[in-house]
Amino acid sequence: MATASAFAVQGLPGASAQLLATLNGQYAGLIATSDNATAPNNYFFWYFPSVNTTSDNLVVWLNGGPGCSSLYGSFSENGPIRIGSNGTLTANPYSWHLQANMLYVEQPVGTGFSVDTSSKTYDEKDVGNYFNSFLTNFYEIFNETKSHNLYITGESYAGTYIPYISTILTNTTSQPSSKLKGIFLGNPFMNSNIQGSIASAVGDYDFLNEGGFFSGDAAVAQASLATLAEKCRTATRAVAATLPYECSVLDGYQDWYAQNHVGAFGAGNTCLDWYNMDHEAPCVETGVAGGGDDLTAYLNRADVQAAIHSPQPFTWVECSKILLNDAKNQPASELLNNLVSSNVKIVIGQGVRDAVCHYVNVERVLSNSTWGGQKGFRDQSAATAWTVQGVKAGSVVRDRGISYVRILGSGHMIPTDQPLSGFGLLAELLYGDANAANAVIPAVPILPTPSTRSGVSKPVATTKSSSGLRQVQGFACALALALLINC
Repeated sequence: MATASAFAVQGLPGASAQLLATLNGQYAGLIATSDNATAPNNYFFWYFPSVNTTSDNLVVWLNGGPGCSSLYGSFSENGPIRIGSNGTLTANPYSWHLQANMLYVEQPVGTGFSVDTSSKTYDEKDVGNYFNSFLTNFYEIFNETKSHNLYITGESYAGTYIPYISTILTNTTSQPSSKLKGIFLGNPFMNSNIQGSIASAVGDYDFLNEGGFFSGDAAVAQASLATLAEKCRTATRAVAATLPYECSVLDGYQDWYAQNHVGAFGAGNTCLDWYNMDHEAPCVETGVAGGGDDLTAYLNRADVQAAIHSPQPFTWVECSKILLNDAKNQPASELLNNLVSSNVKIVIGQGVRDAVCHYVNVERVLSNSTWGGQKGFRDQSAATAWTVQGVKAGSVVRDRGISYVRILGSGHMIPTDQPLSGFGLLAELLYGDANAANAVIPAVPILPTPSTRSGVSKPVATTKSSSGLRQVQGFACALALALLINC
């Protein structure tokens, strides 16, 4: 088996000496997910040892999709390197590698550089087994991480991946199992029966209503969408196909918004961004996969692929169609109880301005989940202020091994929208408190935290970020809200 030095990233194109000085080395490449020589599917990883050299924590980050690359999370959310226009690279002052050893993995097979050589369908249990094999091999190469505490984190459809992966790890006798200490689920998709069903139209309406989106001139849309949500509460799929917007309340709201707002993108093409409803976006980009232009261009450069030991030549895309079929798998939310019983800490972070996997349906998933001998939180109204550096950044309820944190001013991608809050969530996971004495907190100000549209200035006009990444992550989740597929 190769040694760690074989994976060292040397001469990363575009990385200045100043940027490299913020790293404690970096390693990337392909590691096998099995010992099957005839079908050795590999996972691509990018590993950043922490600059906090006392850290004994290994934190894995996974993006969702399904089929979306975790390199998105690295380059635009919580990794040490940010990519800007024309492929310029800069240091991220909120990078999670300041606090822990960070491992970004493109999984499952068929995602990003993780080529699928078998071309066979697989389910969520297979996803867990593949990851267990990858992690076992990773430990053998990076021996110092064997003694580290393991935490698995991610967002969106990773809310399904992670409970399945964690269940495999806690049920195995191999090395990874003994080190799994906790998981973080950001704006998670955990239960298609609640978050992706036709009846979720009721939750979508409640999200719009509670979030203040029917205030002012939007009141004219409220009655018709309330009627639609009620009809969809018990509708079959066949009936839903005959109803307006096929029971997608969010589509109905976007249609009204586009017809009644000129905005930065013109009449008929100005919608609210499903990933953060305090922002406007072109309607053609709302809820669908975007270009990720700068990241895509960068990772498809031959010199970059050579430096990171990826397959080459290779056409990298941010979100791929993978052969995952989880129709027969139970909802991931039903796995939380056994994880809690196995002393795996669970932190769930929820940006309140996200419509992709919004807080209303996430909280209904939790209310219908059993852990620690009881269904739901004993008293969610007992939530207390959640602060980072003395500033209220949200609210938290902690009960029987699960901490649920609502993040103000954030949409789907918390580390992007509220990076200091994202950093605080990592401390919450590692230490049980965003302001723990041993937590590393960047000395940079927290971003504004509007809680609703009410009393807030006109939504900010945004297209994709300078790196073209705004509209990608969680795109399949948005389609789930349109009742097409899972998130």
